[in-house]
Amino acid sequence: MMNSITPTWFEKVYIAADTQGSSIPWANLGPSPDLVEWLDEQGIDGTGQTAVVVGCGLGDDAEELARRGFAVVAFDIAPTAVKMCQARFPHSAVQYQVADLFAPPEVWHGRFDFVLEYFNIQALPPDVQPRAMTAMAELVAPGGTMLVINLGCDHRNGHPGPPWPLVKSELVSFSNAGLREVAFEEYDEQVDAPVRRFRIEYKAVATVAGKRPKTKPAEYLGDMAEAFAAFQAAYPAFATTQILDEVRQREYGRLDAQDHVYLDYTGGTLYGECQLRAHWALLDSGIYGNPHSHNLASAAATALIEQTRAHVLGFFKASPQEYAVIFTANATGALKLVGEAYPFSGDGRYTLIFDNHNSVNGIREFARAGGATIAYLPLLPPELRVDEQEVMLALALARPGQNNLFAYPAQSNFSGVQHPLAWIAAAQERGWDVLLDASAFVPTNCLDLSQWQPDFVAISFYKMFGYPTGIGCLLARKKALAKLKRPWFAGGTIALSSVVADAYHLADDEAAFEDGTVNYLGIPAVEAGLKFLSSLGMETIHQRISCLTAWLLRQLQLARHSNGMPLAVIYGPTAMERRGGTIAFNLYDPYGNLFDYRRVEELANGARISLRAGCFCNPGSAEISGGLTRTDMAPAFHHGTWVTHREFITSLRQKNGKSSGAARISVGLVSNFADVYRFMQFVHSFQDRAVDDLGEVEVESVNCRIMAQ
Repeated sequence: MMNSITPTWFEKVYIAADTQGSSIPWANLGPSPDLVEWLDEQGIDGTGQTAVVVGCGLGDDAEELARRGFAVVAFDIAPTAVKMCQARFPHSAVQYQVADLFAPPEVWHGRFDFVLEYFNIQALPPDVQPRAMTAMAELVAPGGTMLVINLGCDHRNGHPGPPWPLVKSELVSFSNAGLREVAFEEYDEQVDAPVRRFRIEYKAVATVAGKRPKTKPAEYLGDMAEAFAAFQAAYPAFATTQILDEVRQREYGRLDAQDHVYLDYTGGTLYGECQLRAHWALLDSGIYGNPHSHNLASAAATALIEQTRAHVLGFFKASPQEYAVIFTANATGALKLVGEAYPFSGDGRYTLIFDNHNSVNGIREFARAGGATIAYLPLLPPELRVDEQEVMLALALARPGQNNLFAYPAQSNFSGVQHPLAWIAAAQERGWDVLLDASAFVPTNCLDLSQWQPDFVAISFYKMFGYPTGIGCLLARKKALAKLKRPWFAGGTIALSSVVADAYHLADDEAAFEDGTVNYLGIPAVEAGLKFLSSLGMETIHQRISCLTAWLLRQLQLARHSNGMPLAVIYGPTAMERRGGTIAFNLYDPYGNLFDYRRVEELANGARISLRAGCFCNPGSAEISGGLTRTDMAPAFHHGTWVTHREFITSLRQKNGKSSGAARISVGLVSNFADVYRFMQFVHSFQDRAVDDLGEVEVESVNCRIMAQ
């Protein structure tokens, strides 16, 4: 959601205040003690010097600087605040005026000998703070001083805001803007409880000519060549992935031939032409029949299936003595196999996290039917991670000797968050079987099952290499597989069955779980896909995704409207630590109104950009990121009422401006800089446009299908 701290919000606070402003939370009604103490310690005399007070509030700090001889300009974005200053100090020498830090008068650049920043940055969301630091730094004259006083913290966790205290490492934005740190103080202010504060003195670096060059805006994108040069300088490791550019030209020429920017790799990776050639050559040279026989054609097909099964084990470094490969239609089919056959009971538990695909959420219905206790672990915004302590507390609830299943994704298909693989062993040590949804993780990361040994792993191969579709697998530890009790039997799954005896014996290996005839012509193409990935190198793919995603995250955070309001809000981590190449976001207009993500997708189509919009079959993450409550969701399910998706999201927006989903981009093995640059150009096309400018949504989503209006 768009943060509530906006220019309009500040104005409303001042309008609602009493005449003296005593009800304003940040009003001291006197000069700030932190400022006065510093001025006294330094023996500051401002005679003949200029000063500016950023976000002057009720003007007390500006008056203190004027009392010490400075010629002071004090500005605030809230007109009522400026009027209150003028009313409080009618004979003041301070020049009070309304101004926007992100669009100040041109003459202010490099003008002031002293710049005071007191408690403004912390009122801005973390993604806005770097831009604010840059804008403030540009006000300082060559050789001038900036004093910054704000709340401080070690990390963002535990500070949902507002306020958002400053993290010391992020103060680098001041240095990047040409300021040199002179002194850094960290101390606790005793209010109701100790509150940490930072007080930092900076000096502006002057050139030989005694001037400070005007920097480009932080969100400046530049032309393609300029942007790529800056990208390469910022991410030098990208050069080590050049082989993927060559592969794109050779195997994916259709992308550039059709001027198509594909950014939906989490939805499905594109296939290389060599995969098709290899598969066609195999089919063209052999005769393959239904493997449930011993004839020549059946035996040939069986040999290819078993060869592919062995290759899957090898790719994931899974011991054939430890793991079995069960071919399914997709990851959902693999998850359903576990859900329907897991021996849930009244003494057991099914624990999962909010950040799960619906195919994992759906297993709760099997758990509920078996009488098991179902528990969800919540996500913590804004990063949408799970509190590690909460996980350990939940895992401690397993009853020894009972059937307990813990399910989570290695990587979120919504936000790109990578949840710790270390949870696997921690859960198993406490008596849990672990179901790992690896569908979004394995396309760009190495999953080493000799190191991490979940009991069940669900995979869709089209997510990894695009072709073939309709084939996935369940990688299952054999001792865990023996625990499953299938609710039925089918062709291909039995060693013996009888109608007369009304009895059956299931096969004693993975065949017991491969219902009917497997896709015996498609499965051999899986081996070709795995060989293709191996030839490129998973580490190379991972490196490219990391560089491109880091650049996208940075650019989305920097994108602004002319009034300084953010264009995009990112759901999930805004840095690359423990995250993948999937980014969920929403776009907002200059007034903080949400652009309908469905309309954003439609406009992207017009720009020949394939992205995705919705909740991505991950309602838990969408609901947490959108701030949705049970009350918000009730109209969709109240007394069995059935509403359309359009009706539901329209109602949400009209009632409280909330969103039930987002837009999503994801980069993959042959994404290049031109792709992400084109996407950011598309994002900038929303700059200074209002929601009403975009027109109405033209298509409707129905049951994961897209229906024309």
